[in-house]
Amino acid sequence: MRSAVRRLLAEDAQLPSLEKLETLTLQLRGHIALLIPEVETTAGCLPKGDVPRYCALACVGEARGKLSQQARPGTGGAARNDTAGGLGPVRWIE
Repeated sequence: MRSAVRRLLAEDAQLPSLEKLETLTLQLRGHIALLIPEVETTAGCLPKGDVPRYCALACVGEARGKLSQQARPGTGGAARNDTAGGLGPVRWIE
Protein backbone atom coordinates (compact mmCIF):
# COMPACT_ATOMS: atom_id res chain seq x y z
CA MET A 1 0.00 0.00 0.00
CA ARG A 2 2.71 2.45 0.94
CA SER A 3 4.70 1.96 -2.25
CA ALA A 4 1.57 2.54 -4.35
CA VAL A 5 0.85 5.77 -2.48
CA ARG A 6 4.47 6.95 -2.72
CA ARG A 7 4.33 6.69 -6.51
CA LEU A 8 1.80 9.52 -6.53
CA LEU A 9 2.42 11.52 -3.35
CA ALA A 10 6.21 11.67 -3.06
CA GLU A 11 7.72 15.16 -3.32
CA ASP A 12 9.45 14.22 -6.59
CA ALA A 13 6.60 12.10 -7.96
CA GLN A 14 6.08 12.26 -11.70
CA LEU A 15 2.56 12.06 -13.03
CA PRO A 16 2.28 8.59 -14.56
CA SER A 17 0.77 7.83 -17.93
CA LEU A 18 -3.02 7.74 -18.03
CA GLU A 19 -2.99 3.93 -18.23
CA LYS A 20 -0.69 3.59 -15.20
CA LEU A 21 -2.69 6.22 -13.34
CA GLU A 22 -5.91 4.33 -13.88
CA THR A 23 -4.24 1.13 -12.66
CA LEU A 24 -2.90 2.89 -9.56
CA THR A 25 -6.29 4.46 -8.91
CA LEU A 26 -7.98 1.05 -8.98
CA GLN A 27 -5.26 -0.37 -6.74
CA LEU A 28 -5.59 2.43 -4.19
CA ARG A 29 -9.38 2.18 -4.20
CA GLY A 30 -8.98 -1.53 -3.45
CA HIS A 31 -6.62 -0.75 -0.57
CA ILE A 32 -9.14 1.69 0.90
CA ALA A 33 -11.95 -0.85 0.53
CA LEU A 34 -9.84 -3.34 2.51
CA LEU A 35 -9.00 -0.80 5.22
CA ILE A 36 -12.56 0.37 5.87
CA PRO A 37 -13.71 -2.73 7.80
CA GLU A 38 -10.43 -2.81 9.75
CA VAL A 39 -10.89 0.80 10.87
CA GLU A 40 -14.54 0.13 11.74
CA THR A 41 -13.61 -2.90 13.84
CA THR A 42 -10.86 -1.03 15.67
CA ALA A 43 -13.04 2.03 16.23
CA GLY A 44 -15.84 -0.22 17.48
CA CYS A 45 -13.61 -1.31 20.35
CA LEU A 46 -13.32 2.26 21.61
CA PRO A 47 -15.86 3.62 24.10
CA LYS A 48 -18.98 5.28 22.72
CA GLY A 49 -18.60 9.04 22.81
CA ASP A 50 -14.81 8.74 22.43
CA VAL A 51 -13.46 11.43 20.08
CA PRO A 52 -11.03 9.11 18.22
CA ARG A 53 -13.90 6.64 17.67
CA TYR A 54 -16.12 9.40 16.31
CA CYS A 55 -13.35 10.69 14.02
CA ALA A 56 -12.48 7.21 12.72
CA LEU A 57 -16.10 6.42 11.93
CA ALA A 58 -16.56 9.80 10.26
CA CYS A 59 -13.54 9.06 8.08
CA VAL A 60 -14.97 5.65 7.21
CA GLY A 61 -18.17 7.34 6.07
CA GLU A 62 -16.19 9.80 3.99
CA ALA A 63 -14.13 7.01 2.45
CA ARG A 64 -17.23 4.99 1.59
CA GLY A 65 -18.78 8.05 -0.01
CA LYS A 66 -15.71 8.68 -2.15
CA LEU A 67 -15.46 5.05 -3.18
CA SER A 68 -19.08 5.10 -4.31
CA GLN A 69 -18.40 8.04 -6.65
CA GLN A 70 -17.12 7.53 -10.15
CA ALA A 71 -14.35 9.65 -11.64
CA ARG A 72 -15.65 12.69 -13.51
CA PRO A 73 -15.78 12.28 -17.28
CA GLY A 74 -12.63 13.49 -18.96
CA THR A 75 -10.40 13.11 -15.91
CA GLY A 76 -9.57 9.46 -16.48
CA GLY A 77 -9.44 9.11 -12.70
CA ALA A 78 -6.50 11.46 -12.84
CA ALA A 79 -4.70 12.98 -9.91
CA ARG A 80 -4.78 16.72 -9.60
CA ASN A 81 -2.98 19.22 -7.46
CA ASP A 82 -5.27 21.00 -5.05
CA THR A 83 -5.17 22.96 -1.84
CA ALA A 84 -7.06 21.50 1.10
CA GLY A 85 -8.12 23.81 3.88
CA GLY A 86 -5.15 26.12 3.42
CA LEU A 87 -2.72 23.32 4.25
CA GLY A 88 -0.84 23.74 1.00
CA PRO A 89 -0.64 21.59 -2.12
CA VAL A 90 -2.23 18.18 -1.81
CA ARG A 91 -2.47 15.61 -4.58
CA TRP A 92 -5.89 13.92 -4.66
CA ILE A 93 -6.85 10.72 -6.41
CA GLU A 94 -10.34 10.70 -7.86
